[in-house]
Amino acid sequence: MPSKTFAVQVTTRASRQAVTLQPDGLLKVKLTSAPVDGRANAELIKLLANYFNTAKSNVEIIKGLTGRKKLVTIHSIKNPK
Repeated sequence: MPSKTFAVQVTTRASRQAVTLQPDGLLKVKLTSAPVDGRANAELIKLLANYFNTAKSNVEIIKGLTGRKKLVTIHSIKNPK
């Protein structure tokens, strides 16, 4: 399966998790954790792996580890939920 790269805009400390694909290809992701000690990035990887039905090891944050805007590559995408 080919890999796909997405621009991701993250909102932390949300009341619930959500993934929304915008018409321009931007993924808006709401996370419940705070951006402390990499917890938000770990939650993002887990949530995107679940959303794209792939293993966490197939999700890679390429850019923006400390920012709200990130560039994420998903390897081996099966069927998104």
